[in-house]
Amino acid sequence: MELLIGNSGSVPLTGFAIQCNKNAFGLAPKSTQIAGMPGTLQPGSSVSVRVPLEPNRLNSGSPPPNHPPLLLQTAIKTNVDIFYMNIPYTLYVVFEPKQMINADQFLSLWQRCGADRQTSKAATPSQPLNPEMVVARLRQANLFHVNTRGSRDGGSAALYFGACLTNRLVVLLELVLTRTVPQKVMVNVRTETPPLVNHMHYLIESLLQLKAAPKAQQAATGSSATKRAHNEDALPEGKTRDKKAVVAVYGGGDFQSKLEKEKSEQAEGLEFEDSVEDEFEKEEIIDGDASDAEMAAEAEDAAAAGGGTAVYRPGVDKVEEGSDE
Repeated sequence: MELLIGNSGSVPLTGFAIQCNKNAFGLAPKSTQIAGMPGTLQPGSSVSVRVPLEPNRLNSGSPPPNHPPLLLQTAIKTNVDIFYMNIPYTLYVVFEPKQMINADQFLSLWQRCGADRQTSKAATPSQPLNPEMVVARLRQANLFHVNTRGSRDGGSAALYFGACLTNRLVVLLELVLTRTVPQKVMVNVRTETPPLVNHMHYLIESLLQLKAAPKAQQAATGSSATKRAHNEDALPEGKTRDKKAVVAVYGGGDFQSKLEKEKSEQAEGLEFEDSVEDEFEKEEIIDGDASDAEMAAEAEDAAAAGGGTAVYRPGVDKVEEGSDE
């Protein structure tokens, strides 16, 4: 922690000591003495000092506040008075610099959190960003790069990062960069600790110099770039998952009973039996690791475009949603 301490009074200041209140990450000075401070600070003079901090020394046992910036309540004692202040800091201060998240750990936690614990914000960068630039900037803040995936049409790239905090919490990040002009960035955060979410968004916006998109564009970006990245196997290399599919079908007949028949026979892969295919046409099949709600929404969109019936199938032998036309 860097401080600039000045004496704007009329008498010399002596006997400096520093102390912090309990906080969510237990940050505290290594010593109450301020290294580098002169024995006496004369009126009109100032000095810059660096106060080393250690985590997990003054833990409050409470989560951090929901809204940034984080504040470290600090008191500096002198021979004249005790001065109280709130010193702001960002989340990367409590990221572990040497504790990386590997692909297995990332995938496990990403799936465990699920889309229900994902928050998304659309933004535009002040200058165009490319994956190499993003990886370099985030690495300086101890956000470790796990993987990068490009979309099949080449229109976007999804980058995955993870960070471990000093109190053993973990936060995961997905950044979807479009190659459009102007460029759009989708910031997706997943963590099992909700109070960290806003602080993570705040940090990424600062590191990448992002400007939040208008609210009207937030939903539009979330339903396009993010879902497209999810539906195109946006996972660390070498990782697999259970198939999920969106199928838009058209036609008449006893739709539900034929789906139940397919389920009971445990048809292989994502294909319908011939008897079903005779009456129903598959318009679209999308594989992805998106949430059930996202996949069901994709089904509804596909069906609405073709005037048919939407079916969401989360597995090869299970029908989650279905309805007659």
